[in-house]
Amino acid sequence: MSTDVLEKATGLSFELSEEQQLIRDSIKDFVERHVKPDVKERDASKEFPHDLVKKLADQGFMGMVHPEKYGGGGVGHVSFCLAIEE
Repeated sequence: MSTDVLEKATGLSFELSEEQQLIRDSIKDFVERHVKPDVKERDASKEFPHDLVKKLADQGFMGMVHPEKYGGGGVGHVSFCLAIEE
């Protein structure tokens, strides 16, 4: 069943919001620039990528689903899933 049919049948929109698109595009760009270039070497070394976790935190991706009042990003679960998927 296509998204169009589901949208018409349920009245719900399955389009990504601007925020969700921005998060998806931002994490995709991060992965292209920081993860992919040396993924084979990191895999072979079997070392935890502390440097990447620090960069993810600097970009605001760590804790993004937690409320802002606790230092998180306050984004919804769909946005979080989009980031994880990338």
